Amino acid sequence: MEYDNQLAQNFYFYHESPIINSMTTITQRRKWRKRATSIMLNSIQNLLTPALNISISALVIRLASRELWGEFVSALITAQLIAHILAWGNKEYLLRQFSQHPQTIPQAWREVFISRFAVFLLICPVLLFLNGGLYIVWIAPLMIAQSFEVLIVYRRGFAYAVFAEMTITGGMLTALLLGNITQDRLFAVFIIGAWCKAGLYAWRFREVWLNYNAPPSPTLPPLHRGREQNIPPLHEMGRGLGGGDENMRTTRMSSKWTRYIVSLRPFYRGREQKIPPLHEMGRGLEGGAKIDFAYFRLALPFFLLGLSGMLASRIDLYTLSALAPKGDVAAYQVVINLLLYIQAGANFILIPFVKTIYRLDEATIRKMAIRLFLAGCVIIPPALILLRWLIGVVYDLTYADAFWLMGGLFVLPIFGYLPIIHRLYGQNAQNFVLWVNIAGAIGNGVLNLMLIPPLGILGALTASAISQWVMLVAYVFRNLRSYNNSLQ
Repeated sequence: MEYDNQLAQNFYFYHESPIINSMTTITQRRKWRKRATSIMLNSIQNLLTPALNISISALVIRLASRELWGEFVSALITAQLIAHILAWGNKEYLLRQFSQHPQTIPQAWREVFISRFAVFLLICPVLLFLNGGLYIVWIAPLMIAQSFEVLIVYRRGFAYAVFAEMTITGGMLTALLLGNITQDRLFAVFIIGAWCKAGLYAWRFREVWLNYNAPPSPTLPPLHRGREQNIPPLHEMGRGLGGGDENMRTTRMSSKWTRYIVSLRPFYRGREQKIPPLHEMGRGLEGGAKIDFAYFRLALPFFLLGLSGMLASRIDLYTLSALAPKGDVAAYQVVINLLLYIQAGANFILIPFVKTIYRLDEATIRKMAIRLFLAGCVIIPPALILLRWLIGVVYDLTYADAFWLMGGLFVLPIFGYLPIIHRLYGQNAQNFVLWVNIAGAIGNGVLNLMLIPPLGILGALTASAISQWVMLVAYVFRNLRSYNNSLQ
């Protein structure tokens, strides 16, 4: 009874005290400010890579020729595709592992990296036949840098990533301006830039891969099996990323009042019991890291979602690179990269509401999708006018009116189906998204094969626009079906 009275007093103090309420308000403001800063920096980082290609493509086309850039684009997208396959969904997979098992971050990261690097070594003989083995020295740093992206997200190192991207971009542009632009120079600049990025990331997170044999926490209780069963749904993969920080902060709390408050907040509830045994995860400290073949099976859903989405949005560029003249490839790549920036506007509009989407019903999701679609109808026309003027000034390129019309039709559908995709993730129905992406990629590829020979780049963009509208129809029908089922 005395213990219950003490808890009641603590509860009253925590909720009714003006001092505590003021502290809570200040803490919440700081939390939201940090979150908004993280979102902004993450968005900037994600936009910097396309910005790099846009800047360099403008430089090459202006100072050299479209054909030179188009020829390099074919090699660039091939290297990016191979690097994406080698990534094998490690970012999303490790985010879940880190959020559930923060005590095993170095071991988990190293194990996944070694498993993927083993696959890279296996395909090196094949890469030797592509471009004289140049892909090996190019893809290796791309893979290394991509391996650290999960740590950037988990530890919110977005400011460092933005600094690294901007520094490398400036260096690459300077290197191109210092001499004649040739294919060899482009390869050298991109490869050196990739190694610089990998080196900067490796230095920033050196404690993860250097401190591998650090002993585990001596307070860990006996652990159990079942790593697979503890993986949360996809829509929760970004939640709880601060678990490790909370543990560290809690150990530093020493005042009487903070101990009372902490006693009311279950920081540790169920966290230790979910950590699997190190020897069952292939991370035994005695024998060093091992290749974890189970990882490829567990991360397969993330890999398929990422690869299908990538192919659905870029199969046109791959097909055009194989069928069309290199000058057309360069002209198309310039426009499609800029159109993707307009598509990113849908994400920026939706970011403040993503957390709420998971709790909304189907009718509300449909209203949100309609409003976002109408916002796209307002945003896209002036954005296309601005892009047309910008490309004419910077690249000295012109396109037919029908091409810009198809560009608008290509961009618009994502404004309508993006809220529905988030809702499907909330319902753990990502398999539907996967199948829509696969169908969209196949349909887009077939249409490209049919339309590129007679229409060129207009045919490629028309095929992409048609596939986007078909995907929108599929998502809308899924939303309507879910709504009808909820009424029954």
